[in-house]
Amino acid sequence: MSLRAFCLFAILVLVLMFTNILASEFSTMTMTSLGNETDRYALLEFKKQITDDPLEALSSWNDSLHFCHWRGVTCGRRHQRVVSLYLEGQRLVGTLSPYIGNLTFLRSINLDNYSFRGTIPQEVGRLFRLQYISLTNNTFRGELPINLTQCNNLKMLSIRNNKLSGMIPPELGFMPKLSEIHLNKNYFTGRIPPSLSNLSTLTGLILSFNGLEGSIPEELGKLTGLEYIMIGVNNLSGMFPHSLYNLSSLNHIGLTYNQIHGSFPPNIGLTLPNLNRLQVEFNQFTGEIPVSFGNISGLEIFSAGGNNLFGPIHVDFGGLKDLWTLAIAWNKLGAGKEDDLGFLTSLTNSTRLEKLELFGNNFGGTLPNSIGNFSTTIQYFLLEKNQISGNIPLGIENLINLSILSLRDNLLSGSIPPGIGKLKNLRVLDMQNNTLSGEIPSSLGNLTFLYYLSLKNNKLTGSIPSSLGNCQHLKIVFLSHNNLVGIIPKEVFGLSSLSHFYLHFNSLSSPIHLEIGKLQSIEELTFFGNKLSGKIPNSIGNCLSLHKLYMGDNLLEGNIPPSLSSLKGIEVLDLSQNNLSGQIPKDLENLQYLQKLNLSFNNLEGEVPTEGVFGNASAISVDGNDKLCGGIIELHLPTCSTTDLKRKNTMSKKVRAIMIVVPVFLLICSLAVYKGILNQVDKVVAIKVLNLQQPRASKSFMTECSALRNIRHRNLVKILTSCSSLDSKGNDFKALVFEFMSNGSLEMWLHPDMDVQNNLRELNILQRLNIATDVASVMDYLHHHCQIPVVHCDLKPSNILLDDDMSAHSMAQVARCQHMGMCTAMESSYWRCSQEKDQQMKCSKLHRFAKMAFPEEVMKILDPKLLPMNGVGEETEEETRLNFGSLGNVMDKLQEFIAPVIRIGIQCSAESPKERMDINDVARELNQIREAFLGIVIEAHQVRPTIQSY
Repeated sequence: MSLRAFCLFAILVLVLMFTNILASEFSTMTMTSLGNETDRYALLEFKKQITDDPLEALSSWNDSLHFCHWRGVTCGRRHQRVVSLYLEGQRLVGTLSPYIGNLTFLRSINLDNYSFRGTIPQEVGRLFRLQYISLTNNTFRGELPINLTQCNNLKMLSIRNNKLSGMIPPELGFMPKLSEIHLNKNYFTGRIPPSLSNLSTLTGLILSFNGLEGSIPEELGKLTGLEYIMIGVNNLSGMFPHSLYNLSSLNHIGLTYNQIHGSFPPNIGLTLPNLNRLQVEFNQFTGEIPVSFGNISGLEIFSAGGNNLFGPIHVDFGGLKDLWTLAIAWNKLGAGKEDDLGFLTSLTNSTRLEKLELFGNNFGGTLPNSIGNFSTTIQYFLLEKNQISGNIPLGIENLINLSILSLRDNLLSGSIPPGIGKLKNLRVLDMQNNTLSGEIPSSLGNLTFLYYLSLKNNKLTGSIPSSLGNCQHLKIVFLSHNNLVGIIPKEVFGLSSLSHFYLHFNSLSSPIHLEIGKLQSIEELTFFGNKLSGKIPNSIGNCLSLHKLYMGDNLLEGNIPPSLSSLKGIEVLDLSQNNLSGQIPKDLENLQYLQKLNLSFNNLEGEVPTEGVFGNASAISVDGNDKLCGGIIELHLPTCSTTDLKRKNTMSKKVRAIMIVVPVFLLICSLAVYKGILNQVDKVVAIKVLNLQQPRASKSFMTECSALRNIRHRNLVKILTSCSSLDSKGNDFKALVFEFMSNGSLEMWLHPDMDVQNNLRELNILQRLNIATDVASVMDYLHHHCQIPVVHCDLKPSNILLDDDMSAHSMAQVARCQHMGMCTAMESSYWRCSQEKDQQMKCSKLHRFAKMAFPEEVMKILDPKLLPMNGVGEETEEETRLNFGSLGNVMDKLQEFIAPVIRIGIQCSAESPKERMDINDVARELNQIREAFLGIVIEAHQVRPTIQSY
């Protein structure tokens, strides 16, 4: 080839190459330009679906900027296509546009917000490059879009805390790169797909707070890289797969609030060496705690409360230096023996220990002195409801960061160590229901953060220390049922924070100080059963928050102060059994919320008013005031023109000690229950009089006397005496005399009559949990802990009575059984009241209603008055938000505790007895729920605890 020809050929090649380069570059520029426009248009369509943008997060989304510079948008450098959309926490309100599927270069989406609604569009399945999607904390509904499973590059799927429903798609198990699945806090139902075991890259699975059921797939044991599995608060059952115990990669297992059973393998400490959190509360695990737990050196949390674990604890916790929570409450651990708590000594090496929860077990013996060597990081030390005896170790004063110390319901004796006053961070101190003696240490006045103090039902003596006046955060004080003497210090009356103060049944004396008027926040004040003298200070009218005032059974004298009419919110006023004189202040008629007024057995005189509470004979008691006259006709008082007229006593000699007042409420068909007074001891009582005209009434009386003779429980109404004699007409008369329950029946609180419903406060969540727990406790006692089993024959709200502490008590016919097989027949023989069918029909409807709502809709069947927007536990919405941070957090917290309660109710009311829970399990689980809820309440100051709240 000639030189000229070669040059021409070279030029031609160069021209062709340049032409191809230009064509290629033009093609690339055209495609990029079109792609850019597609992304821009998709983003604008996304913006159109936003109905509210309070933070103006999308204000920059306009033509003044290239879309790659819009807030929350990130583009790739090469093609200028959208690769990330990050709008977390911008409070955007609206729906997710289907045009999101046109952002085909998108690798990451984060729309965590609280306000996106509607469904997740199927078009997200077109995002084949997508690796990360998080739509957490919104209100997306509907099913998880099946097209999402076409995103084969997806690594992270997080759509927690929404309202998604339906089943978890099995197709998720065929997404080859998926490593984390977070679908918790939704309404998913059905089973956990076994296909998830195909995800060889899966490291984390969170499915808690849903309605999943069935067993945990054994196949999940194939996930050799799994690091955490959290599936708590579902309806899961069956045995925990043993294959999962062999996943040495696991560091977190969360199974709380299910019905999973099984026992821990003896070698768990060897097969799960990396475990740092094991949370299995409220399930059905059995067996002992394996000794090998001591080998899990990185263990931080072991919480197994609310199971059926049993036996002594032989674990050496000395190697668990990072342990900060050991929560094994409400099991059957321990053997009631002296060395049961020996394992506590090994915990002295756990330098991060914060929570130690051992309550509700069978631990016996004494507290070892070594607890004084616990790490000073410990904040919660809960040992209540065991059989612990002996003295409280003096070394407890070293635990200077304790926030809650509860030793209640044990057998502790000796005195309260003065060194407790060194625990300056203490907020809750509960030692009630022991046999502690000696004086209340004045050093308690150093506990300036103390919120709750309960020392009731002990044998304490001496006076109330005035130093308690230093506890400026103190809200609730129980000192009742002791042997305290002396005065009530004026310094205590200066506690403006105090809302509940209980001193009943002591031997306190001297007049009540004028400083009582400084109790600006006081809601309930109980002085009943002391020896207080002098006049009722007029300054008590300044206690404008007062709801309940019990001053009965003292030595008070003088007039009833007119200032009591200033207590506009007062509901219960008891001034009975004193030496009060003068007239009844007429202005008490104006107290529109007053529903119980007891002025009986004083020296009052003059005319009884007739308006307000005085217009309801069942709401007032004025007996034992011989100089009173007038009033409504139902009081049977003499007219005021004949003030010396006295009523004739026609009762028999045997019954003369009892003054029948008025019927209070009907319990079952063969009775009328009366309120009365035992004259010899001036004690208010309830008299259960049998209608002997009814068949089997006499036999019922003998059965009940026999059954009640040998049963004792704090939630059974205490029987004081019985009476079998003749009345004034010579007819047979049979009655049982019980202690009087001042707050009436649960029926009255749940379904008040029209004339009193406006005067009743609503029962808050804690009160309702307490009542349910009390009832379950007494039923468990009757069924399982009596020498001969006892059947309660008419359990319903009208037969659940509430004392002045709002503790629930049972009082109704009972039947003894030689063996439990007889009980069904005996029980049915007593259920023949005219209202039986109505009651059963109501129960059946309620059961179906709750079952249909469980688990995803349980908050919708909750009494609206208990919801946060109406004030949780009497707080305002603003206060609730301050304590919890957001309404969503409040609802989450409530649902965490409400859902298990509804589940228990559904199981207990199953039509077939075989399907119902054993009452022993009911009592245990309700106790656990209540204690857990109360811990949250006290820690966050969510609600104001009631008088029976802890």
